[in-house]
Formats: sequence, C-alpha cells, structure tokens
Amino acid sequence: MSGDEQGSLRLVETSRHMRLGTRFEVQQIACDGTITLVLAGELDLGSRPVLEACLTEAPEGETSTVVLDLSKLTLIGSAGVGALLHAARHCAENGVELLVVPGQGAARRALELAGVLDQLQT
Repeated sequence: MSGDEQGSLRLVETSRHMRLGTRFEVQQIACDGTITLVLAGELDLGSRPVLEACLTEAPEGETSTVVLDLSKLTLIGSAGVGALLHAARHCAENGVELLVVPGQGAARRALELAGVLDQLQT
C-alpha cells in the first residue's frame, strides 16, 4: 500500500497499577476514527476511573467507533459492570458506536450473570 492508501495508525499504550492493589492495564489503539481499548486485569471500583478517563480523552469529532476488548480481563466487579454501562451511555450521547468484545472468559460470565451482555451488544 502506498502512503495515500494507508490510514493513520496511532498506538498509545497505557498501563496503570491502581493504589488499591488492583492490577489493570489498558492498551489504546487508534486508527481511522476507531479507538480500540484492550482491557486486561481487574475492572472494578479501583480501575473504573481509568476506563472512564480513556473514554473521555477520546478526540471528539474524530472518533466514530469505540471498541472495548474485554477478552483479557480476569475479573469484572459490579463497579466494572457499571463502568461499561456508563461507557455505553457516554458513547450513545456523543453519537459514537460502541462495540464490546466480551471474549469467552470472566468478562462474558460476569456480564451474563449481571444480565447486561445484550445491552452492551446492540
């Protein structure tokens, strides 16, 4: 592909360890109006602000789609479920499509048990 045919790809990696002892990492990949957030570790009360900050820092007007890849999460607490529902509302209010990739592990099970998997996969 020539330089004209390639979209601009920006890889931003963020790894944060929360003071509450929770290990949570976010890898952010931005390309052609899509931001993919690959979440790893534990999404709970301590890590919720990190996810919310990543969503609010997305460039307004430049982002048309946010993909949340949950396949590397080892735990989602009730606050984490709330953070995902907040993400869905935030995206809807800003005209941004949200795609959730729950994977087959802990994230999917937690979302199924909470009864919100269908709400996040619209």
